Amino acid sequence: GHIVIQTKNPFFVYPETASKIGSVDARDGSSHIHHDQQQHENQDSLWLGPGLVIRINHILVVNVARIITHLEPAHKFFATELSEAQCRAHDGYVRLDDDKNTSFLCPGLIDLHIHAAQYAFAGTATDRPLMGPTGWLETYTFPTEARMRDLQFARQVYERVVSRTLSFGTTTAVYFATLDVEPTKVLVDVALECGQRALIGKVCMDRHSPETYCQSVEQNLKETREIISYIRSHPSSKKQQ
Repeated sequence: GHIVIQTKNPFFVYPETASKIGSVDARDGSSHIHHDQQQHENQDSLWLGPGLVIRINHILVVNVARIITHLEPAHKFFATELSEAQCRAHDGYVRLDDDKNTSFLCPGLIDLHIHAAQYAFAGTATDRPLMGPTGWLETYTFPTEARMRDLQFARQVYERVVSRTLSFGTTTAVYFATLDVEPTKVLVDVALECGQRALIGKVCMDRHSPETYCQSVEQNLKETREIISYIRSHPSSKKQQ
């Protein structure tokens, strides 16, 4: 199918002519391409703008070690490596097709640290130090996270953060939820409903937080196991595996 990739120079708008592309590649440090190869490349590529190009009718091959071994025109791969029939017979084969030929594969961003509940006051609450009786955690964070016990409010916040991160190209996110197990389940539901690949965990605290927002080690462990079980048994989670 069609595959979007990054170019070597994200600040340069690549010209469409074969001769100019050759000179740009040379400045980028890549090897020279013969003129006939350049023309063929132009037929297989569409420059989307600075830093992005879409490869038309290409094949992307990933081995069992999750390493990309091939990214090349599909007709070339089928002629030299495996036939299309052999590829179609493989369990891992996915063909990006639709009636209008508009489907494409695009790499996504990965965010490794998001406190989902704190999105409720994103861009604000910057007037206090982190710790202390009147610090940022005590004044803003703990009360907001405790408010997620209102599951309707939790869903509103979580739908916003998941849809917003997706709109910016974040297809995978590591979310810290809150201390409470039920709001954490809501975050799991929302991520699955929106189609975002997410790693979600319950926050565990047994100290350095208000008594009303604190749990014993035993309760933290019990509810963490409950969240793990909830994710593994979730019907939508099984569909996306």
